[in-house]
Amino acid sequence: MGQAKQVLGVLRHRGSWLSLAVGALAAGCSTGNDSTGPTPSFAVSAPRQQAPLYYHGTEAIPLVENPAQVVVELDAGDAAELARGQGITVTDDVGVSQAPGHRILRVNTGSGVAARTLRALPATRFAAPLYSAAQGGALVLLINSFDLKFTVDAEARATTILDSLGLETIRSPDPDSGYTTFRLRYPRAVDPLEYLESLRTRDFVEWISPGFISDWRIHSVPSDPYFSAQWHFENASTLNGIPIDINVSPVWGTTLGTKSIRVTVIDDGVHWLQQDLFNVLGGGSAIDLRTDDDPSLGEGGYDPFNNDTHGTSVAGIIGATHNNGLGGVGIAPNVTINSARIFRGTYGGEGGELNPFDPPSNQQIADAISWAWASTQSDVINNSWGGGSPNSQVTNAINAAVTSGRGGKGAVVVFSVGNDASVVRYPATLPNVIAVSAIAPSGTLALYSNRGPEVDIAAFGGAATGSCIGAIVTTDLWGAKGCNDGPGGDINFTTTFSGTSAAAPMVSGAAALLLSLEPGLTHSAVKSRLFGAADPWGDATLYGAGKLNVARTIFGPVLPAIAGPSTITGTFQSWTASASGGLSPYTFVWERADFCSGAWVTVGTGSSYGEVTTMGQPFWLRVTASSAARYSGLVTKLVGGFGTC
Repeated sequence: MGQAKQVLGVLRHRGSWLSLAVGALAAGCSTGNDSTGPTPSFAVSAPRQQAPLYYHGTEAIPLVENPAQVVVELDAGDAAELARGQGITVTDDVGVSQAPGHRILRVNTGSGVAARTLRALPATRFAAPLYSAAQGGALVLLINSFDLKFTVDAEARATTILDSLGLETIRSPDPDSGYTTFRLRYPRAVDPLEYLESLRTRDFVEWISPGFISDWRIHSVPSDPYFSAQWHFENASTLNGIPIDINVSPVWGTTLGTKSIRVTVIDDGVHWLQQDLFNVLGGGSAIDLRTDDDPSLGEGGYDPFNNDTHGTSVAGIIGATHNNGLGGVGIAPNVTINSARIFRGTYGGEGGELNPFDPPSNQQIADAISWAWASTQSDVINNSWGGGSPNSQVTNAINAAVTSGRGGKGAVVVFSVGNDASVVRYPATLPNVIAVSAIAPSGTLALYSNRGPEVDIAAFGGAATGSCIGAIVTTDLWGAKGCNDGPGGDINFTTTFSGTSAAAPMVSGAAALLLSLEPGLTHSAVKSRLFGAADPWGDATLYGAGKLNVARTIFGPVLPAIAGPSTITGTFQSWTASASGGLSPYTFVWERADFCSGAWVTVGTGSSYGEVTTMGQPFWLRVTASSAARYSGLVTKLVGGFGTC
């Protein structure tokens, strides 16, 4: 396997280099730039930072310097040999596949010293220590690019400002493609964090953010044997009297979704050969941010690593085809699914060879989100991953999606919260996305699911502890490269998919069904419908608004009413129940309570109830109306006015 595919394997497996960052806190961090080189004509020098940091909006993100690793980009030549020529001992050297030309060197002189030494050399375009976030420890691997968003007042003179700064433009804004920023290279011989700080408070800067690679993770829990039923759709088991499922099948008689509604799955690709994903083949589009893959494999095609199945399994939960004799079913099978591939080599390498997890850069992530809402006009964007350090590129792309997507109505952006049994992970922490936690087959929160005040809603992740029992049945890579653990030995499907990764696409599928019937809804209205229709499920830090209820989301609440007398006459009187909302037909249950005792007793069913009223204390009547979509509404009526007890 080539070195370019081993970058995170080095970061994670060769001596646990990132663990060395803890020592940097005690030893202190050196981020100054003592080198010489060309200086931009626009004054940009800044005082030396006391500690390394960058900004996410107005929030400072403190960093910890990894003392043993430095990333380098040269005009030409061998970075390791160049470093050795300066007396720096280099014990390892790997490429960065997400940033061609960049090399990660393991050094024994301290990464800050090595970076300053290398920046002083004419052949060096860029050099910086590796960092991790001081809180949470997420990797921050700086690369030679940054995004700059000009203020509205400065946009007209942007080119003049950039020329004055001597900056090289990688990409200019392209609003039609969703790109609102300049992507730029750093000047030579600068410390990137100090350079960004020198620009951050200038009057022409709305925000500025470094390009970096972080340890973004797909949120799934591995497991082995399979559970063959899609219990999360319809389930006879209950918790507190409420079925442990998402209640979607009543909707399918009304809609299976429409092709005009587009859902983008940002993930590790959706296999174009998977025959149970008709609307990926029959109209979906794809972009591959990992350009080392073979583009000749067909629309949405890529050459998947063995068991690199995550995105295909996510897509199956949303849109696996109904009634085609293959596999299971998806929530919204007639919507169009687009694929944006930002991950690769998630689980293993070709032929069983170990392939280290290979995450995207924040810029690749931002570009995928921008492509989803601007180029494909996606209505829903599913993200079953997260966990990187917060950054403005990704946040800005998400903000643009929910403000400018769908012609200004806003794309619905869904994120899984993560599987650390810990706090909710960025970007699910952002207030304008839908953050989804995972419920186990028992109905309680899955032990692995993250939790916190940012959780918006819960759906089913299966496999309470990450074991195989109760995992979600969904699509696998088509053919021998997949998990090969489907029901009855069917290698094209899997019964081992679980995690908050499985919960998020259930919410995305529900949003797609709702928009298929009501395409004029804004993203905020979609969120309100989802949250307002959720089954109450307990602690909001675990379940947010509650458990996803698709039928209630689509059809709205049942609103019963009671018609009839409000006074006691001493003769036979009757009352009639009616209902609106939900999905007819309705069933009714009548209850009666004496005004003073307050104890409710069931007294009848059907659309009417009658009794001979006797002169005495007032009483209460109430009726519960239940919809065919399997949820209820309740109304109470006082008969006889107020009395005394």
